[in-house]
Formats: sequence, C-alpha cells, structure tokens
Amino acid sequence: MRIATYNVWNENKGIGNRLEQILKEIRNVGADLIALQEITPEFYREHLLNMPEYPYSEFSKYTGEDEGLAILSKYPFTNRTFLHTDRTYMNSCALADYFIVLGDFNCGINSSVHRFMTGEQTIYGSEAKPYWYEVSSVYAAIKGQSLLPTLDCINNPRWKGKDATYAPENFDRIYVMDVRNGYRFDRVELFGTEVNPENNLCASDHYGVMADIEFLKMSKVIFLDIDGVLNSGFWNEKHQKEISDGALIDKEKIRLLAGLCAKTDARIILHSGWRFWFDEGGTPLRSEAGRLVSLLAQEGLKISGMTPDLTTEEIRKTKKFSLVKADEILLWLKKHPETSGWVVLDDLVLHNETVAGHQVKPDAEVGLTLENILEAERILEQKWDAGLWDCNRESGRLTAVGR
Repeated sequence: MRIATYNVWNENKGIGNRLEQILKEIRNVGADLIALQEITPEFYREHLLNMPEYPYSEFSKYTGEDEGLAILSKYPFTNRTFLHTDRTYMNSCALADYFIVLGDFNCGINSSVHRFMTGEQTIYGSEAKPYWYEVSSVYAAIKGQSLLPTLDCINNPRWKGKDATYAPENFDRIYVMDVRNGYRFDRVELFGTEVNPENNLCASDHYGVMADIEFLKMSKVIFLDIDGVLNSGFWNEKHQKEISDGALIDKEKIRLLAGLCAKTDARIILHSGWRFWFDEGGTPLRSEAGRLVSLLAQEGLKISGMTPDLTTEEIRKTKKFSLVKADEILLWLKKHPETSGWVVLDDLVLHNETVAGHQVKPDAEVGLTLENILEAERILEQKWDAGLWDCNRESGRLTAVGR
C-alpha cells in the first residue's frame, strides 16, 4: 500500500500558476492514500473532489482560517480524525487508537513531538504507548542512507532569495504504530521535487513523502517434527521399520496437535525428514506422506509449508539432521517476518540457544503429551519481534495530522 503526505502550501500563494503543478504531483505519486495540508475549501471542492483516482475523501478547515486538511483515498474510511482541528485530541496525548499518523508536524525529529511519538519522552506526564516508527528515519537507517529534508530552504527553489531561518528539516512525516509485528517498508521517497521548466520552481515550499508499506497478515507457527512427536516407541527396535516407512502415526497425538492449533490459531510448518516425501508445492510423493496428510485432514489440519533443506551429503549419510534443523528454522523465520509467535515440536536437541527457547521436546518413547501442548501454548504467546503490525488496507484506521 502506498501512503503519502504533502503540504501543498495553499495553491493561491507563491509565484506562478501552481494549481496544475500541484495536481500533477498528487497524480504522479500514485498513492493509495494521501494526506494533504494547507488546502483551501475551493481547491478541495473544485479539483480534489473531481479526481477519479480518489473516490473517497475528507476535508476539515483549520479553526478561524481559510485553509485546512484533506485526505484522498482509493479505499473507504471506517474512521479518521483531523487532530489539528479536533480539540478533544489536541488537548490529550491519547493517540493509541490510530495505526497511522501523518502530516506536516511543523517541527523536526529532534522535537519533543517526535520524541514523544517514538517513546523517547513524555509530554505533560503522558506516554505514547504503543510507540510509533517514523517511516523515513527507519528506512534511511535500514538502507544506510541520509535522512532527506522535506522543508529544504537551501535546495528547494521556492526558498531562493528569501531570508529563511530554517535549517533543512524533516517536517513532513509518516508514523506507523508499533502494535506488534507485521509490516515491511519496501520503498520510501520524497516527491514534489520536480522543477517546472516554465517557472523554474517546485510545486510547493515543502516536499512530500511517500512510502510503500506492505502490511502482513500475522500468524503463529508450529514447526513440526514427526518421528518421536506424532509417534512413540521410537527407540523400540520393533517399531524402527514401521517408523522409517511412515506407517506408525498416532491419531491421539494428532488430536492433541489439533487442539493446540485450534486454541492458538497456529499454522503447521513441516521441519521433519518427512518433508523429503513431498514436492516443493506440498504434494505427497509417497503413500506414507499421503496418509499423513489424510490423518491431519481428519482433524481439520493441513501442512502450510516446509523448512528449507540445508543438509549436506555427509549429514544425510550419517542422519545427523539435528545439526542443521535449527538453521533451517531460523532461515524460514527470516523469510517470513509476518510470524508473530512460533514453537518447535521436536524430540531432538537442535544445538541453538534461540531455538531452544522456543522448543518443546517430547520424550521420543512417549511422543506428544498434554503437558507438551500446554508448554507449547505458553511459548506461542511469547512476543517474536520480527516486524510490526497487522492491518487490512480497506479497514485500517488512518488519520492526517498537523499543517
């Protein structure tokens, strides 16, 4: 989802016919949702309301002034608040109902406002909790880039010849709440930087900020081993062939697993040697794998994926799979930042401290027990800090802030 904010600086101000230049910048950024500041009622009514790209919009005028805030969206709103014009919210620090806060804050990232939003200080004894992540700062840090100013009194030609006292600053910002895992910044850029060859000016005295944010559907994961978990008597020589042939699966263990999945809404990721009996798409290649799928389906379960294969020829010969199982799990997690909690059900020692903290280790001679399930429930409730938050693009609550 592409989200943007842009202070257009009241289209009636400044040199040159800026109206078409502003509209061009808004169209070119192609945001799914864009917050606009310093919008006149006429500009909103005569132009913004007529943009076919944005069937949904809102406008609120600043108190006692002839301009205000607008939001344009490709998707319907379920709720929004203009914090600058709503004194209920202005006079409190209670922003916790809002997932996205964006706009021109009239202050930089060293301000008390930014420090409050990011959890670095209180204001009037109130704390922002959960905190927010400021998109441009986080993206710049991840990419090893400098944070570019949106109010650039040195390079924006709109400021040429003016006695500006501002140092270039990041006044225009997008904050996303640190609710719990679940988003990724794919791209963050400034826009509104194009100079019109007719007047040699940018559209506004501010640059806009746009962010491509992928909102991820969060899920909990059970990394499932089979032998010693869904069967028992593993070390009993009488059962060695049955187990290696995939013939011994305990239906009662599957029922216990189904109860865990039902209570925690967790998905099953196969990290057993059994995964070699499936193709890459999860289709069984052997009858034993087909039987496992059938038994799981009887309890409403399915295999949602498999860990990658990091085994070597030597490991396969010696069957020392436990040496790489932890690395396979951690690699899978790295590729799936939408994971909000995870547990490993495996009877083997996996030689990794991180994985050990998430592992339930059944007795291979007994297999999965109710006590194991209760321990797994507890582990799945632990926070796994792999991302940020879950939001449906059509129902997330969004707001524009500041001017």
